[in-house]
Amino acid sequence: MSEAASTPDTGTTDIAVAIDPPLAAAVPEAAAAPSDPSASPMDVHYHTHQHGRKTWKAYVFEFFMLFLAVFCGFLAEWQLEHTVEHQHEEKFMHGMVNDLRADIDQSAQLMVELEGKLAALDTLVDLLADTAVANDSRRAAQLWFHTAGFTDFVYTDGTMQQLKSSGALRLVRKAGVADSIMAYDRGVRTLLIHQQMLNDLATRDMDVFHLFDYRALRLRPDAQVPLLRNTPADLSAAYADRALWRAQFIYLKARLVWIQQAGARLRAYIAEQYGFKG
Repeated sequence: MSEAASTPDTGTTDIAVAIDPPLAAAVPEAAAAPSDPSASPMDVHYHTHQHGRKTWKAYVFEFFMLFLAVFCGFLAEWQLEHTVEHQHEEKFMHGMVNDLRADIDQSAQLMVELEGKLAALDTLVDLLADTAVANDSRRAAQLWFHTAGFTDFVYTDGTMQQLKSSGALRLVRKAGVADSIMAYDRGVRTLLIHQQMLNDLATRDMDVFHLFDYRALRLRPDAQVPLLRNTPADLSAAYADRALWRAQFIYLKARLVWIQQAGARLRAYIAEQYGFKG
């Protein structure tokens, strides 16, 4: 028997021998004899992952979880916004209480001044009603200039302006507090209108320089100085002018009393509603 006949059929080895005998020596035995005779050398194995198909319950659950996440985020943002708004509200109310305290203190000081001017006006009106002022005008001239002006009330409305201009009045949750603040603001502005009218009247005051001889009053401090104009018409006009001025001061004092009382009530009401001290 020849050597070629005794050689077993080894697949790829025979092909190598037929093409190039030396190549057969380079083919390893493992390649010449596959471990799995049923598998082709060119077979490719794909490892696929087979999942079960989702049911409608799974879709509903996922939708519910997504909705719950969005809703919880909305609630958190809503709560944060309300917390910030409440903090701003309390800050504005603290400012309002401080502004009210300033208004009350200022109105108290102005009332003391007005009471003194009203007392002086009472004396001046009595002097102008007496014909003796025609010959001795010194006291009347002093009182006239003492009562000619007054100190303006300056509204402490820093917090009020912020509430109005920024739309922050909507942050005031308590309707009673918001209504009381607006009512107080209207009352103070009524005083400011009257105050402006008095300032206009003061600039259009009667010509007192033609009524009193100020040169003689200054040069002769101990002498009796008569009026420059002492006719009944002049005396009547002077009397009416100071009587009207006195009436305006009385109304101004009444508005200052209102500011004191209304401001104190509003301040106490805000402190009660928001738990402030003092």
